[in-house]
Amino acid sequence: FGPPGCGKSTLLKLITGELIPDTGRISKKNGLTISYLSQESNIADNTTLLEMLTDVFKPLIEMEQRMKQIGDAIAHSSGEDQEKLMLEFGELQENFAEQNGYEYPSRIRGVINGLGFKPEDQDKAFSMLSGGEKTRATLGQILLQEPELLLLDEPTNYLDIDALQWLEQYLKNYPGTFIIVSHDRYFIDKVCTSIIEVTQQHV
Repeated sequence: FGPPGCGKSTLLKLITGELIPDTGRISKKNGLTISYLSQESNIADNTTLLEMLTDVFKPLIEMEQRMKQIGDAIAHSSGEDQEKLMLEFGELQENFAEQNGYEYPSRIRGVINGLGFKPEDQDKAFSMLSGGEKTRATLGQILLQEPELLLLDEPTNYLDIDALQWLEQYLKNYPGTFIIVSHDRYFIDKVCTSIIEVTQQHV
């Protein structure tokens, strides 16, 4: 929290490593996963809303496709070859389930609906979305990534009441840690357990 230009966004960029501190150092645990919703986006213009959200689950989709290939191969094999295929299929299926692979389609639909998109919007190219829609689409992609540390710079911009309430509930149930930059005091009070005030480049 703090007035415009006081360094809130700069603080987030220091945490991500996008900026290097002039003095002091940023300490993070090895392997920490971070996702950052900034005021700018780097999504390719021809990428559709559904593609950018689905891309989050690319490893799961590849695993799903491999399971289908093995399933087809099992049906046309026998003996030792079939046993090896069934063993590989079982291991893949177990990993897929552990990573909640069966849930990813419904999670994508939940984000699309929750952030106020219509079913026909999912096939729109990113370049065809309005500025507010681009922000919401990028927010949806980052939420689906579920990093250990989620950094959100003014996430409530361009959200209507329904989408705002959905995001509030989503963050209340978020399994990781999040840091939010926002001027919406009501929203901050609803979802945050600690408040940091930034003023004159000091916390």
